[in-house]
Amino acid sequence: MAAEGLKVLSFAFKDISLVKLNEMMHQFNLESQEFRTEMESDLTYLCTFGLEDPVREDIHKTVNAIRSNDASPETSSAGSQVNIKMVTGDHIETARFVGI
Repeated sequence: MAAEGLKVLSFAFKDISLVKLNEMMHQFNLESQEFRTEMESDLTYLCTFGLEDPVREDIHKTVNAIRSNDASPETSSAGSQVNIKMVTGDHIETARFVGI
């Protein structure tokens, strides 16, 4: 099952002087693709490892509690609704396992 896997992370760094970084921060918008491309080029790879990140056993209870509170007239205001979304880089089966 996807929920039993490992998250794979890699680490790398860029050897850059503070002066050069400051120049880049003034040359590019920090949210721009140009800045990101410059920062992510010429990286030195450090390592890759797997990190256990199991889905909490009681996640179904939490999701159901949120859904039932949203349906309760005394806890929700007119027109309000809780939409549960799972934002993940995991496999789609992880979201199905959680029940979202």
